[in-house]
Amino acid sequence: MVSNTVHAEDEIWTSSRNDLRGWLHTTNPTLADLYVAAVTLFHNKEFPGRVILIAHSAREIGNRLPDFVVGRSSSKQFDYKSRLDYLSEKWQKSGFENDKLPVGIPNNAKTIDFPSPLYRDIGKIIRDFSESRERTEESAFRLFTALEEQAGSSRAALFPVVSQWIQIIGWFVSWAHMSLKQRECTEHELSHYFDQFESMLSGFKKRFFKGTDDIDEILEEANS
Repeated sequence: MVSNTVHAEDEIWTSSRNDLRGWLHTTNPTLADLYVAAVTLFHNKEFPGRVILIAHSAREIGNRLPDFVVGRSSSKQFDYKSRLDYLSEKWQKSGFENDKLPVGIPNNAKTIDFPSPLYRDIGKIIRDFSESRERTEESAFRLFTALEEQAGSSRAALFPVVSQWIQIIGWFVSWAHMSLKQRECTEHELSHYFDQFESMLSGFKKRFFKGTDDIDEILEEANS
């Protein structure tokens, strides 16, 4: 039996959603598939794990859209697993244990002796991680600049809408993985961010970033 929380197809796929799905399919078919999955799950409130699955889809669309619209950046993504595996190996080779903090350090010690090669390795990882976070913002600016290139708006004019987009995608990123702590996402919160997500995507599709007034209009629509 189909759950009564699953809406009829014509109720789910409004003309604006069909237009958005078509644009995403033209941009990249996989993006359209992810969008279809997210919308379908959004309207099926009884589907197990739907919040995490919706968040995965929205996160992937948000992270990959700049590459498909503007082109892939030459910057490399920060690979958490390989970098921390590397650091773990170096940590052990320096005489430390992975499951224990270094012993013999007074609680009031302001400085400690530390192997300089390991210090440099930690510094490089922190630097690369910081640069990867900066690239997230730069990737969003690449997308907005390309969609609005005819208007010639300054970076400062684009900053509010870029910040809004990063905040929306950041929310989905925070829900894309299981947490050890018990937490609950309310329908109101999910609807709020999913509506904003769709509004921003519709703005991309329409290509109406023609100046600061239109940017303000997009922000107003996304926050309504």
